[in-house]
Amino acid sequence: RGEAGTIVPLNYTVTLDVELDPLFMYGGHVKVCFLCKERTDLIVIHAKGDSMVIRQGSVAKVKGVSGEGDEDDDDDEIGIAGHARHPDHEQLQIKLGDMLEEGSRYSLSLYFRANLSETMTGFYRSSYLRPPALPEGARPKALGEAPEEGPKPVRRWLATTHFEPTDARSAFPCFDEPNLKANFTMILIYDYRLNALSNMPPQSTLIRDVDGKKVTRFETSVRMSTYLVAFVISDFKSMTRHTEHGLRVSVWAPEHQLPQATLALNAAAKILDYFDDFFGLPFPLPKQDLVAIPDFAAGAMENWGLITYRSTAMLVDPEQSSTANVEWVVTVVSHELAHQWFGNIVTMDWWDDLWLNEGFASYVQDIGAQHFDPSMRVIDQFATTTLPTALSLDALASSHPIAATVKDPNEINSIFDAISYSKGAAVIRMLESFLGAKPFSKGLNAYLRKHAYKNARTSDLWDAWREAVNNTLEVGKIMDTWTKQEGFPLITINVNSDRTSMSVSQSRFFASPQAAEAAKAAKEPMWHVPVTWLPQPKVQPLYSLTRALARNRAAQNAEAHIQKGKKTVWLNAKSSKIVVLVDIDPKGSSKSKDQGPVGWIKANAGQMGVYRVTYDDTTWGLLAQQLRQDHLLIPSIDRAGLMDDAFALAKASHVGLTLPLNLTRYLPNEREYLPWSAALKGFGWLRTLLQPRSTFGDFCKYFNKLVGPSVRRVGWGTKGAHLERYLRAELFHAALQCDYEPAKIGVLREFERWSRGISVTPDHRSLVYVTGVRYGGARAWERVRRMWQTPGLPPSEELKLRNALAASSEPWLLKRVLDMSLDENEIRRQDAVSTICAVARNPVGGPLVWEFLQQEWNEIRKRYGALSFELGSLLKCVIAAYAGANAFRLEKVQQFFHDRDTGAAASALKQALEEAEGNAAFIDRHEKELGAWLRAATKSRSKIAPPGVVSK
Repeated sequence: RGEAGTIVPLNYTVTLDVELDPLFMYGGHVKVCFLCKERTDLIVIHAKGDSMVIRQGSVAKVKGVSGEGDEDDDDDEIGIAGHARHPDHEQLQIKLGDMLEEGSRYSLSLYFRANLSETMTGFYRSSYLRPPALPEGARPKALGEAPEEGPKPVRRWLATTHFEPTDARSAFPCFDEPNLKANFTMILIYDYRLNALSNMPPQSTLIRDVDGKKVTRFETSVRMSTYLVAFVISDFKSMTRHTEHGLRVSVWAPEHQLPQATLALNAAAKILDYFDDFFGLPFPLPKQDLVAIPDFAAGAMENWGLITYRSTAMLVDPEQSSTANVEWVVTVVSHELAHQWFGNIVTMDWWDDLWLNEGFASYVQDIGAQHFDPSMRVIDQFATTTLPTALSLDALASSHPIAATVKDPNEINSIFDAISYSKGAAVIRMLESFLGAKPFSKGLNAYLRKHAYKNARTSDLWDAWREAVNNTLEVGKIMDTWTKQEGFPLITINVNSDRTSMSVSQSRFFASPQAAEAAKAAKEPMWHVPVTWLPQPKVQPLYSLTRALARNRAAQNAEAHIQKGKKTVWLNAKSSKIVVLVDIDPKGSSKSKDQGPVGWIKANAGQMGVYRVTYDDTTWGLLAQQLRQDHLLIPSIDRAGLMDDAFALAKASHVGLTLPLNLTRYLPNEREYLPWSAALKGFGWLRTLLQPRSTFGDFCKYFNKLVGPSVRRVGWGTKGAHLERYLRAELFHAALQCDYEPAKIGVLREFERWSRGISVTPDHRSLVYVTGVRYGGARAWERVRRMWQTPGLPPSEELKLRNALAASSEPWLLKRVLDMSLDENEIRRQDAVSTICAVARNPVGGPLVWEFLQQEWNEIRKRYGALSFELGSLLKCVIAAYAGANAFRLEKVQQFFHDRDTGAAASALKQALEEAEGNAAFIDRHEKELGAWLRAATKSRSKIAPPGVVSK
């Protein structure tokens, strides 16, 4: 870790002469002007990679004081006494013949050559197949239509970059740390038939006489960190529009895919204008490019002015893409644009504050996406997506604080996880909820203005918000309890017998008793917790209101009315507190005519807090009763929270498993997506544990009884709002996991229609493809494979078909898919891990993927060792599939990894093993109890939920 000490870079001029097919290499020259802050005769600069060869170098004192680039003349050259590479530290050390003087400016010039990487990191090569041009007058083939004999697709190569966190050093020698910001001037030399992009617009382009290559010099950048430098050389085409504020926005993609970038272009233009106002600073660059990269390890990368995307995160075909595909593109575009301010204009000082970048962008992405299309209701979905993801990982003993101490590239890579992204977003969302929107915005704007083009720490952000509330809240003291210690609290609420007061206490929540046992020696943490709750409203005034509004599909308006009753108390890092619910006079009567003993209480109103909640038995019973009698009196986001908390509490043995199961009895009357989504996640967890056990049949009988009415109600259609379409898809998917016959018959009928060339609605395609392959044997698998191999498929369609190949019930076909995953002629390197994990999610696939992982470990480690999120994801899905609820198999996994190096994925491995251990212990402990409850529930002839609920 550097501390911006002895040598501080001021500006770089980087020249790269690139050769694509067939050499895939480049020659380079980097000239960096730097300020010497202390006398020294040693320069240490980052350089990484066996293929990078430093050919020559020189150091000279710079005349003048401008330091604005390579236009300054160099003065006295300083001799180099020696140099050495240190691969383990990814450094080049240069020993000088003379001392550098404090306060003087110098230039370091290095000539080098290197190969284009094949690992999707650094400066790397990628390619795509360009469909052959159609003869004049010919029509394009329909999706899946057999191609005629004739010209074949042509492979086109490109060169692109991905530097975060520490791979700029593998493209060119540099001072590769986030707090060593500088200005960059890029010069790219490349094939005249191609075009080049970088962070800034081109300043000039000429044709070099000696070989006819293009030479493009780009405008000098603003001050920025090395990991944000980017350049792309390709034959891509573009579309451009200007924002209302006058900014030029362009999307770049292979020509045949360019129309699919229209949504991304429109979303970027609208969201950029919105963020100008939201952040209180205009976007500072003269242009913003978005580029769809065919091979890309992550979802996207926020390079300043040149954002790169995985194709599925930027390209959608209106005729072929589902509701989920559209939402994904809009939210990823919004996420990366949020980084242009939070991360690029102001950058974390060091990687231990990575969450400042990723947590904030993960929160603000929903705000930007909601502005672009309010009908998607992405802000509401936070409670069933981002928040549970954060809580799930952070409940493990192997979690880590949001602000984690990291020192080397492996440690840095390991924290690109749900703690930095999802928990970071969740604590910022919670902070805004108790600060208020105006102080939140005021503090945020002040922070950005104060630290623009510089680096900042977490404490700088807390100070800005403390000043925004006029020092009335010790924001740093409160938030340090959420960022500097791992885990989160379980809030326990016990209402007294006469229901006039309650005790509120906190303790750390663990995912399992085993996790709690593993961490019992540690000091019990405490948090400053804004405990919010909704008291049971008066029934009569709201009863007719909720019913009437529900019939008009506007129940959210009634929910807003209920939310007005929200109350808050601070649990200030103490174990417990007594809260008076009803003000009682000395004679024992309520002082207010409107008050009386409270009914139920739903804590964590709106799911804004980063904690779980449990209650006394009476309150749990009242909540369950309310769900059965009139669930609309509890807002939908809070109904989702009850479901999510109840299943997590049961998994951790804080409550019996029958509690969440009893809560689910009302679900046939539930019409909102959020509660169903939370419940289906809980059932999905149980289903995974029970599939190899005798209790699975009883589980499916109960589940089908529960889900069947809703499947029949939503029907096989396409109508409805955004979340209604989501609900339909999730209900059908869940029902088919338990072979719900009416759903299976209908979906297989659709697969046969598709097989005859009849198009399937995009929202249904994934389900139809997967179900057809699952039940259709080799014939259906081969049919889908042929469709998957159709040239020019939209990326989202290719993904659906590829995942469907992994759904077969035939082990030999799954083995074919696994073998294909490491054959780059069949499946792109970027897609191998997701393909293997798709096989792992197949109930038949667990033993197959485990055997495959063992056999191919060396190749997998070689390919993905530098990509912690890829290797970590693979380890988690394979271990969950093979040993997720089986102690014997878990022991075999532990033995295999005992002496194997997993690099940056070491923490992911530890988390996967802990999760599997907890699941195995849980099902061994509770299977009999669960089986008895399920058999009793399915034998009952009564309806799951009683009458008296909202009718159609």
